[in-house]
Amino acid sequence: MEWLTKVMAARCEACPLCRRARREPESWFGRLMAFHGRFCPFWRAWEKIYGGSGGRPAPPPAR
Repeated sequence: MEWLTKVMAARCEACPLCRRARREPESWFGRLMAFHGRFCPFWRAWEKIYGGSGGRPAPPPAR
């Protein structure tokens, strides 16, 4: 199944909407796409492969 995850992540990487959302994560479009990422298997595969937050802001540092 690892090959399927890689294929799905590659498709997300090529998607112009996803690329724009990751380039501008704080815009309204970036936030909308991050919300969409909760349901999109391609977005989740991209996060799994690349380890990124996919446009979502990082959690605040622990004190």
